[in-house]
Amino acid sequence: GARRAGGRREVADARAPTMPRPERRGGDTPRGHRTHEAPSRTALLRLALAIGRQQALDAPAMGAPAITAKTLAACPAPPTLAVGVISAPKNVDRRARMRASRDLLLRDDPCSATLTFVLGHRSMLTAAEAHQLDSEQALYGDIALLDAHDGTKSGISHGGRAVAEKAIAWFIHSVHAHRAPFTCKLDDDTMPHLPNLVADLKAMQHEVPNPLSAYYGVQVYRLWDWQSVDKGGDPNAACGSHGDDGPPTKSPPSLLKLLRQQRPGGPCEHAAGPFLFPDGSLEIVGRAALVAVFNSSR
Repeated sequence: GARRAGGRREVADARAPTMPRPERRGGDTPRGHRTHEAPSRTALLRLALAIGRQQALDAPAMGAPAITAKTLAACPAPPTLAVGVISAPKNVDRRARMRASRDLLLRDDPCSATLTFVLGHRSMLTAAEAHQLDSEQALYGDIALLDAHDGTKSGISHGGRAVAEKAIAWFIHSVHAHRAPFTCKLDDDTMPHLPNLVADLKAMQHEVPNPLSAYYGVQVYRLWDWQSVDKGGDPNAACGSHGDDGPPTKSPPSLLKLLRQQRPGGPCEHAAGPFLFPDGSLEIVGRAALVAVFNSSR
């Protein structure tokens, strides 16, 4: 559509994604009555995906300059947020999309946040994987090969633990690798809106006591049954259902379900908890907490 603002005609971008209509539930709505249902979680996820795809398409056309190690070396102060993106050698397209989104979103303030793609130890990569990552590093300077399992090299099996190892390695690495007041971990299938995160964290520094000891991110509830490990259960001792409706939701369904599973005779009757558990989709820790936990000799 078109509208007038400030004495000139402005035309809305017809390619911009629109909010999907929520599904009608409970029969037809009587004529003349409007529904006020909140959009479903599926609709919101579809919208976020559409926006991310459009941003990736628009980035080259809008001419956002690439943010490289040379760009960041000229920054007068550390970034507010240092983001470690857990990636895999083969995820070249994901890294390209995240760089394009970062360049577009941070074109007015490239020093406010950094992206580092976290991968495992070089010895575990194939020659082709190592060559690909070396090429990216030469162009962007945003690859960190850390002490963790990774890659598809013959004879090496990480049994699904590579993501957790790379996450821990990133936090340990971050203690000495940068001076940002906040350190973030997320995965390469996440499209963060970096300016919004930076704005939130800056506000938190003025509104929250001891902000550098704070945790910012997604939390869920989990049960842990250490006895089950000895009996051949889940090797990480997790027990029961797993939802994404943690705090600050009041009485979330996943918590109530876990409490039922913990009753005598239930599948998790011997489990400890429920405990709050940081979900890996977004984890941000203040520098004081980072140093206290990941610089510890333990």
